[in-house]
Amino acid sequence: MNKKLLSVSIASVIISTSLSNIILQDHKIAHADSTTPENTTVDLQKYDKYITVSQGKYVANLPSDTPAEIVKSINNSLKTTNDSLSASGNFIDPTTKEIVNEASLLESSKRPSHQIKKYYWGVKHIFRTNAAVDYQAGKWESASRRILLMSLVPGVAVVGIPSAGYADLLAHDLRNYNSAHQKSKIYMNVTNYFKYSFGIWKD
Repeated sequence: MNKKLLSVSIASVIISTSLSNIILQDHKIAHADSTTPENTTVDLQKYDKYITVSQGKYVANLPSDTPAEIVKSINNSLKTTNDSLSASGNFIDPTTKEIVNEASLLESSKRPSHQIKKYYWGVKHIFRTNAAVDYQAGKWESASRRILLMSLVPGVAVVGIPSAGYADLLAHDLRNYNSAHQKSKIYMNVTNYFKYSFGIWKD
């Protein structure tokens, strides 16, 4: 094999490996890379039952056998979120653990086609119409990284920034999931580590 063919073969392997790393997903959960080191990426939602609200702050009551790196990541996320509450004027609904403000409590009871709920772990995007999915996916595809952050995880303390190509992959996966569930309302969770997942939403 000559050097030219060898170079092409190696490049093909690298490209194939890179694509397989990016497009690792199942029917309900999609993962996208960010600039956050992999060993610090924690799915905080798995530990939600151990998070409570006390005196207007998030508090972790983790089991004693929780790995130290997970305890550290969760405590860091809660501290960052708690510290930002007073500065932003937001507060925590102790029942739902959602981050809210006075304006949101005064909003009409009419449910919007695209609704965003904020939590210590990230945000939940609720889509009640197919048009809302198409519109938001299109906005994210054409957004700069700064604009993407402002609309994807608004008002939430984040860790790292999305990697190149993140917006396109996210929009693609959102559209695919919606296509498979066009008769249902859907939601997309985006964590403060920029991992996202989908599910069926029921009002």
